[in-house]
Amino acid sequence: MMKFTLTACVALIVTAAPTLGAQASSEQRCSEYAKVAVAQFHKYTAIPGCLDPAPYPRWHANYDMHYQWCIYGPDSAADFEQDFRQQTLAECKAQSRR
Repeated sequence: MMKFTLTACVALIVTAAPTLGAQASSEQRCSEYAKVAVAQFHKYTAIPGCLDPAPYPRWHANYDMHYQWCIYGPDSAADFEQDFRQQTLAECKAQSRR
């Protein structure tokens, strides 16, 4: 019985280890995602003539909301949102220079 219990514990640790690493990776990735999203919001609102960001949920300065959204969503969605905001910033900067 002792051998079975030890084997079960080792199997559990080996099975859980990649999940724990993935979770830590997600937490670090989403922390960075949220920081960038908030910085992008501040850059966007500092450019004269950009559209009002209020009606758009991707544009806000709430770090925790960005972080939680990232944690529960797929990486591809976070990448898309970050790229979309960056593209919108570039377009708004270009229009403000005209």
